[in-house]
Order: sequence, then structure tokens, then C-alpha cells
Amino acid sequence: MHSGVKRLLKKVDSILFPRLYSPLDEYEEVIAAELVGKCDSLLDVGCGVTKHSPMYDLARNFGKIIGIDLFEPTIAENKISGNYHEYYVWDAKDIQQKFGPKSVDAILATDLIEHVDPKTGIELLDQFDRVARKKIILFTPNGFIPQDEYDDNKFQIHRSGWTVNDFRSRGYRVLGMNGLKFLRGEQARMRWMPEWFWLRISLWTQLFTRHFPRFAFHLLVIKDLD
Repeated sequence: MHSGVKRLLKKVDSILFPRLYSPLDEYEEVIAAELVGKCDSLLDVGCGVTKHSPMYDLARNFGKIIGIDLFEPTIAENKISGNYHEYYVWDAKDIQQKFGPKSVDAILATDLIEHVDPKTGIELLDQFDRVARKKIILFTPNGFIPQDEYDDNKFQIHRSGWTVNDFRSRGYRVLGMNGLKFLRGEQARMRWMPEWFWLRISLWTQLFTRHFPRFAFHLLVIKDLD
């Protein structure tokens, strides 16, 4: 294909699907709007590998940011990047003991709560309420999405699913993310090929699912505490 035609097609694509050309995903932009300039200290619970976290691009906006994860190789890799001020190999269930009441401005837990059983998940939410001063933000699949262990990390298994009602009943605002649920499968991958085509369909449906989260693949939930 002629280079001029390629440039034209890319230009049209960027107009129709600007999200593909943005440095941040939509959920990362929402997180930034909720936290940056409003919270100085942040606890990233189950931080995973930093380069895959919203905090990879946002960490510099906080006076103090702490990452905890139960998988030791993850913390070792994160220490090399040096994005956070502190890293710990700790279990999320111990945060109230480790940090105490109202000890950080905000708690962020992306792709965490689905990895614990429902009872433990409720206990985690209770602890988040006690430890955070201003904001709690979670990002999780909408309902149960099966996922097995990968990258030699047994903690990647999904053990629960969470719904819009689960969060709204606890005072969270809920946004739907990543388009219609049926378009994606394990690890949020597109179900069908070609991926480039279905990804764009998903982006179009996101215009609807953001406001009607019951139909979305992911839920981004926000609780204001102050």
C-alpha cells in the first residue's frame, strides 16, 4: 500500500478512534481526574507490575505512593523501575494492621478483588473504608470471569465476581469500562479475530457502557469518603 494512503488511513483512524492514540486508557484518565491534585498520598493495593498499572504514568503526581503485592517477583521488578516511594511484599488483608485508620488519602486496587473469595473481598472493602481518608477506587471485571494461573503466579486465579449492585450498595459510583461484556474473554482479550476490528467495535460500544455499567466488561468504582 502506498505510504500516502497509509498515512491517510491512520489519520482517519485517529479521528474515529482517538482512544487508540491516547497515552492513557479511559479508566486511567478517570483515575487521574479523581486523584491528581486532590490526594497527596496513595496506597496501591495489589499493585502488580508497575508498568501495567495506572500509576506508571501518574506516580509523579503524588507526594507519597506505596505499592504492596503478595507476589514477591512483582515487587522485585517494581523496585527496579523506582516509580513508587515504597514497596512491600504484604497481603492486602493486612493493610489495616500495617497502616492504621485514615492513614492515606486514597486507596487504589486495580484487578485485585476478583482474586480473593467473596468473604475476603468484603473484608477488604471494610478495611479500605477504615484506612483511606478521601478516596477508594477499584477496577475489576463485571461479574465472574474465569482466569487461571499464568506467569508462574498462583495469585492470578479469579475466585469471585463483583456486580454493580455490590458496589452501589456500599456507596460507590460505578462506571462501565472496556465496552460490551460479551466482546471480551479471559484477560480482557477480544473473543474474535481480527483483533483490530473487534477492538474498534468495543471502543464504539464503550460510549454506551460507560453510563450503563451492567453491560460492560469492567467496572471502575469510586467512593468519596470526605
